[in-house]
Amino acid sequence: MKKTKQKEEMVKKPVFGCKKNQNSLNNVILIGHIGQEPVKDGEKTTISIATNYAYLKDDEWISETEWNNVTLFGKKADYVLKNVEKGSLFQIEGRLNKNYVKVESIQVLNKLPKKEVN
Repeated sequence: MKKTKQKEEMVKKPVFGCKKNQNSLNNVILIGHIGQEPVKDGEKTTISIATNYAYLKDDEWISETEWNNVTLFGKKADYVLKNVEKGSLFQIEGRLNKNYVKVESIQVLNKLPKKEVN
């Protein structure tokens, strides 16, 4: 009898990040390196983030890089222009909405040392 009750309690517990009575989560997190300097075009800023995926195939590690193009507007675009440069480790978080991700937060995880110009 106790085992059945424990199983019922486990089923009723929400999934991490979900509200009560919600059994799904729409959350996208990309962490990768910036491939080129941010490009400003009018009110929008575009960046390219490289993410890697590694897997084992026939006792050999295979690594694949995927390039994710991200377009930002407003304060997020301004933040990227001031704080991001090629090679920076960058995190972007949002939710998937049809063919795009609605960006909710961005963060530079490591700032590269400023290059000296001679």
